[in-house]
Amino acid sequence: MAENLITTSKSKFQTSEKKSKPAFLFNLGDAWHVSRMTGIPRVAFNLARELINQNLPVRFVIWDEKQKKYFEIERSQVLDKIRSFASYKTIESRSQQGLYRLLKSFAKKILPTFMVDFLKDAKTKFNSQKTHRKTVNWINGEDVTMLIPSPIFSRKEISFLCELVNCHGIKLVLIVYDLTPITTPEYSAVAGVFVNFLTLVKNSYKISCISEATRKKVIQYFEMVEQDKRPTIATHYLAVSFPDNRDSSKISNDQPPIWEKYGINKQIPLFLCVGTIEPRKNHLNLLTACKILSDWGLEFQLLICGAKGWFFEHIIEEYEKMRKNYPVLMLNNVDEKELVTLYKISYATVYVPFEEGFGLPIIESLYFAKPCITSNCSSMKEIALKVKGCLLVDPASSESIALAMKRLLTDKKLYNQKIREAQDFKWKSWKDYALEIYKFAIG
Repeated sequence: MAENLITTSKSKFQTSEKKSKPAFLFNLGDAWHVSRMTGIPRVAFNLARELINQNLPVRFVIWDEKQKKYFEIERSQVLDKIRSFASYKTIESRSQQGLYRLLKSFAKKILPTFMVDFLKDAKTKFNSQKTHRKTVNWINGEDVTMLIPSPIFSRKEISFLCELVNCHGIKLVLIVYDLTPITTPEYSAVAGVFVNFLTLVKNSYKISCISEATRKKVIQYFEMVEQDKRPTIATHYLAVSFPDNRDSSKISNDQPPIWEKYGINKQIPLFLCVGTIEPRKNHLNLLTACKILSDWGLEFQLLICGAKGWFFEHIIEEYEKMRKNYPVLMLNNVDEKELVTLYKISYATVYVPFEEGFGLPIIESLYFAKPCITSNCSSMKEIALKVKGCLLVDPASSESIALAMKRLLTDKKLYNQKIREAQDFKWKSWKDYALEIYKFAIG
């Protein structure tokens, strides 16, 4: 008998005998609340956009932690959110976010508890009305598939999903980026709550990994699970595309030009490093490589571009010590339009994390025909060997990184070869990726 599932105040699930068509749900998760389309949110929204563009039967949902149920979001609202990113508008600046947290902390100290709760409820109701959301009707459990394109850490949501899986046959399809919070917990601030997400992984129907390196680690995780209880695990590489023309000769005509805005000398080779400022991304060794290269007397610039992540303080402290004596610049608040221009005016890119799930900056660099220096380990080596235009280095050795940068600066034959290889770069589009994931999920 088909079941109609809906959260109510009396019980979690209400039954109806009415049968319905299969449903494909897209869980927007935390991506819905971010202010910039970077990393995992970029993947989630590019995937959502292409599923809508292909007019596929997808319904978008978000979880309400307080009400403990899902709400459906209209397609037009998803597209509006994506357009706000594509037009390079920051939904909420980091300074605004910081001010909000400060005021929230201050309010808790001076206002009675009932008033703080009242304000929270008012904010929830306002956001609910603004989003025009409606409660999700869970129809015909065995025919409902939910795609989860980003990790979920909420215990309440995970418990709810596991109950849907085990009692009502909902099929969960997860995109898993990496297992670094448990393989290298020293680099992660979510190592503790990531265990919650692994509960969801164990209850999944299918898992799409973004690289073979990630797939092998996920398979190892399931070694102790009986064969017939393991999910289908496959690899689907991420895609690359930007709304701007990839031709590096066509630069945005913003005023003032980005190089003037940030004090970049266009006449000096610029190495660009894109990635969240956190220890796993290996910025400290890169900064040391910058010192070595400068001490060798070579003329260059290093631009590190990324939002502040976990345990960033020591990295910023080291950068502040160096910035007056070495040609290094760090930007933490660059929008996508500026990022495209920075790729175009760069000489080459450097991306040398200790561990990675995929390495999107590698294929972004090659997309704009820029050679990339990257790590000879994890998924980065895997991606670099699938394409050309890269130089592999030991991420644990600052000298190895510096030598690769020196080779591109001094060996023009090698540099031109890497440029030609990068110009021949071909990779899947987000449309291709979306169709892959959709067919994988419903197949």
